[in-house]
Amino acid sequence: MKGFSLKIAACSIVVVLAIVCIRCGTSSNVHPLILIPGAGGSQLEARLTEHYKPTSPICDRWYPLNKDHDGWYRTWFDPSLILAPFTDCFAQRMMLHFDPLLDDYYNTPGVQTRVPHFGNTLGIPLVEPLRVRAEQRSFESNLWLLPNPMLFGSAKPLVITKNRNYTASDISDFLKDIGFPEGDFPYETRIVPLMRKIEAPGVGAGVRTSESLIYWDSEFDKQPEVSYGDGDGAVSMVHVKTGRASRSEPLHCNNGIIHRSPQPAGHLLAGISCIEFLVAVF
Repeated sequence: MKGFSLKIAACSIVVVLAIVCIRCGTSSNVHPLILIPGAGGSQLEARLTEHYKPTSPICDRWYPLNKDHDGWYRTWFDPSLILAPFTDCFAQRMMLHFDPLLDDYYNTPGVQTRVPHFGNTLGIPLVEPLRVRAEQRSFESNLWLLPNPMLFGSAKPLVITKNRNYTASDISDFLKDIGFPEGDFPYETRIVPLMRKIEAPGVGAGVRTSESLIYWDSEFDKQPEVSYGDGDGAVSMVHVKTGRASRSEPLHCNNGIIHRSPQPAGHLLAGISCIEFLVAVF
């Protein structure tokens, strides 16, 4: 009955989305809003196959004990993750791996995953970030949160250290210097080419926004000092103006929203990146 209920729920969601899209299609001023849960709002289940190779006795296939008859178990969020050894086990099992020859990502061998339904944000503040950092770095979607070089430009530094500074044009060097060189290839081949084609929805003003991160001792494992300025909470005004200064595209500000002329309101200039992501994961 549980599987039947899930199928009914899934069908109901599809029907609702279809109705929304049909209704939205009748008016050019209304567009569908589809909410997709992130890490905090998802429930994730996993199953281990005979191909799984544990990295420690704790991570052997016996853990966790509570599995259904098909071997599926709740991996996110499970209360045991607040204990360091099980946090490490979770991170190892959830790691994604990139194959440059196939130009694609794949799960850790022997680990199957599925998303049953929405969850809650329980446990997010309780998991030690450094213990899951390698797992978070392996997700391609996180690379999309890095600053867009076409928006942020190469004049204003985003990360300042004792040894050197990094602008949005230095992300490849930054990834290597923080000990994540394997992130450079997918960033250069999969992320940057698409960033050049993206017109994001808009950059506002009047919100305290991070402009640069300062690592005085050049130690990236420590929390940096953050320099703030004006922006929309994700992209600063300074970076918008700096990134577009060399393109001879005039910037205009109407009601706190920066845009280019003569583009209509539907083509507002904005970034899709968040500099504070550099603190949280990288």
